[in-house]
Amino acid sequence: MSNWAMSKLLEIKSFLFLTYIKFEKDELFLIFTFDDNDNKRIVVYFDEYLFFKNIDEGLALETYASRDFHGNDSHIFSTNHSELVDWFNKESGGEFQDKFQHYVIPSQEDITVVLAKSPPKISKPFLGNYLNISLKDKAIFSYSDQDNF
Repeated sequence: MSNWAMSKLLEIKSFLFLTYIKFEKDELFLIFTFDDNDNKRIVVYFDEYLFFKNIDEGLALETYASRDFHGNDSHIFSTNHSELVDWFNKESGGEFQDKFQHYVIPSQEDITVVLAKSPPKISKPFLGNYLNISLKDKAIFSYSDQDNF
């Protein structure tokens, strides 16, 4: 049974839209825009992710209907016990047993699911084109508190 924790890392009083996904080797970058200003963005960055999927929220009714992954704010949810965690541990031969978390990031039209070894880093909100910033520039990230997960 999953016991989901809601993180304080992404307490934004706005609906978010996932607009860009970039992944390479062990790094995953998710770019979100705000519902009240589509030029305002945040970056959610996972270092050493093991698995991710993105699904249209309308196609995840059975899986997410019984969980409180919705509301007027944007949050990141996490757990270390879920069917996906069990599946991944079985598939990987237990190599990463107890070494990762299952994260769920619901947004307006998508639900992004990530298995990662460490909590995400989240940028400060910024205006402009995300392609003009260095996604690895540590200065854009304001939050990475491990205690929130």
